[in-house]
Amino acid sequence: MNDTLVLRCLAALLIVNSHLEGFYPIRQLAADGLLGDSLFFLLSGWGLVLSERRSRRDFPRWYARRSARLHPSIFLVVFLFDYLPHSGWSSWSLADYLLNFGWGRSYGFVGQILTFYVLFFGIMRCGSRTLFLAALSALFLPYAALPILGRSDALFHAFHWIFYFQMMLFGGWLALSPEPIAPGGVRELVALLGLMSLYAATRVASASGRLGGAIFPPHLLIFPITYALLRLARADWLEQGLRKTPGLSRAVGWIGGSTLEIYLIHYQVLGLRPVTSLAFPLNVVAILIVSVVLARLLALAAGWLRDASRWDGPWGGSPRPRGLANLDGARVAQ
Repeated sequence: MNDTLVLRCLAALLIVNSHLEGFYPIRQLAADGLLGDSLFFLLSGWGLVLSERRSRRDFPRWYARRSARLHPSIFLVVFLFDYLPHSGWSSWSLADYLLNFGWGRSYGFVGQILTFYVLFFGIMRCGSRTLFLAALSALFLPYAALPILGRSDALFHAFHWIFYFQMMLFGGWLALSPEPIAPGGVRELVALLGLMSLYAATRVASASGRLGGAIFPPHLLIFPITYALLRLARADWLEQGLRKTPGLSRAVGWIGGSTLEIYLIHYQVLGLRPVTSLAFPLNVVAILIVSVVLARLLALAAGWLRDASRWDGPWGGSPRPRGLANLDGARVAQ
């Protein structure tokens, strides 16, 4: 099984879980969206660089392939859950159409990744691992201004944009490593447990104000945490364990292969009373299962739309190759 598939599965589960505060008896169990989003962006940068090494394209064609992965699913979700229920044809302006169908404004991740693609392409095309590291390091500088600027909601949001782009750059930097990322073992597992304990402590301290509202310590710890996860995802024992449990392996494949759709659809599932009204822990289990099933159906419908329309993004170009299956490009057929 593809190692990034395991991590995409983990990221999707963390993202969904982070929105379930109202369904747990202890709200703190609804974690950890920050780590889940970080994994998504790291894997995106990782996959894009690996894809670039296999086949180089000019920017319009390259961006069109990214759009071909994103926009069919976005179109279907916005059309079914925003446009039709709210009679968009009678109330939406041209800007509403562009922002909802093009930008996916109800889904913050979409606008972030569409913006990051533009910035990332220029850095990636230079092919310099040093440039990736320099850009990543330079983006730490704004953190020094946090004690002066305070912690307003707008500022907090802006720093998450900075951090998620750092994670994308980190993934690209790792993908350009001259040596393959070695599989993890017991040492990496122990290190991960220690890092996660420290990370949890800093998240609690930051949320309670004991760090003065600082978001830097948790962000900094995510770099070694995601690296340890990447190494452990390549471990032979994990691969062998999944092979021996076909049901679990299939579930990981379903979830990891539909991360975009799970991200988009789980918000809708949270509004389904027959699911959310169940007692704990049945409500949490039901939300996860229904989200995955609907996400798979959405992925199939988006694939049909993509094939029927030969969707190749806003610039057209060469026919869309079959196999566009993942946002990060790591498993895109060339």
